[in-house]
Amino acid sequence: MKAVEINNIASISYPYTIYVCDVFANQCVLLSIINGPIPPSYVFTLPLQFQTAPAIGLKIITSDGCERFEVLYCNNLECGLLLQNGDFILLQGGDILLHQNC
Repeated sequence: MKAVEINNIASISYPYTIYVCDVFANQCVLLSIINGPIPPSYVFTLPLQFQTAPAIGLKIITSDGCERFEVLYCNNLECGLLLQNGDFILLQGGDILLHQNC
């Protein structure tokens, strides 16, 4: 995976600070700070060390301190999200939901 596209973040607490990390959240690199609502969608090119990884962590922090970390698994054209309860969602729309109460 060479890039990540975010189509929507359901939260009103911007700016959003977006990081890409290893799946353990040990090594994180700042991708961007977004100062307005999403949509419109944003495409982020991943740093070189993450482009060949079979999975990455995506961390989003809102201005009120709400933090969301999700692991994205990619295999060619299929990308998915593994939730903390073990459910796996195949990503098609690229939506990321941040609830106000985290």
